[in-house]
Amino acid sequence: RDYTSYQAEVLPGSAPEVLELLIDILTNPKFDSDELIKEKGVVIQEIKEYLDSPEDFINDLQYKVIWRNSFGRFVTGTKQSVSKLQREQLIEFVKDFYTPDNMIISVVGKFNLDEIIETAKQATEHIQDKRKQKELQEIKHAPGILISSKEIVFSCSLTSCAF
Repeated sequence: RDYTSYQAEVLPGSAPEVLELLIDILTNPKFDSDELIKEKGVVIQEIKEYLDSPEDFINDLQYKVIWRNSFGRFVTGTKQSVSKLQREQLIEFVKDFYTPDNMIISVVGKFNLDEIIETAKQATEHIQDKRKQKELQEIKHAPGILISSKEIVFSCSLTSCAF
């Protein structure tokens, strides 16, 4: 709920090139304004579908009760938060948090470790370490009860208990 992960499955020997490409994509995103408008519409539609899914909805309600901080928020955001999101905010987020000191690079399979390390160093040397410290929140979780009623018709009734 609090990280971003990108991965690629590649042929043996291709890991360094793909690692370099992934780092470039992550740290130099285009965020085309027209495409961002389209994608916001797609995400808002996904939020509607997500909220109509009993399994997803009930799990998020549990998170809301258990975690009394940002972990309790819907992963998708809200229609309002997505609508308000601006290109400049995305660019600043990437600059602030998609930095070498925040990255974990994992490679599994047949590869040359020295080559991977050198590729990672070269691909990230132009990137500044994080400009902002992520505000660490006190992790609070507590049992609780949340009753929620939705004006949608499910094909079944779903009840869930979390421990």
